[in-house]
Amino acid sequence: MGLVFQLYDNFAWSPYQQYVVKKFFPEKEQKDRWINIKYVVDVYDDDKGNVEIFVDGESRVKKENYPTIKPGGKIKLKMGIYDYRVSDMGSERTTQKIYFDNIKKSVKQRWN
Repeated sequence: MGLVFQLYDNFAWSPYQQYVVKKFFPEKEQKDRWINIKYVVDVYDDDKGNVEIFVDGESRVKKENYPTIKPGGKIKLKMGIYDYRVSDMGSERTTQKIYFDNIKKSVKQRWN
């Protein structure tokens, strides 16, 4: 499927919304090049929370009125490559190479 972002509701494995990047540009254009991804998260435990994901500088996913932290919870970001369907490929598996570069975290405090 190429690159996919999943956002989960109520901090559970389901239900979730799936955003498939090949809807933005074809899968063949995702291979053998850098894809710049930026997450902007407004951290709140109520409807003031928001998530926006930029791919190559363009806003591609925006979820508003979305709690991004459990009440009283810690702020943490989990990021990774999850290839849960690799066993469905059978014995002829393709090679995957993923490089992470220039990972940054910045925090801006907003006082409301």
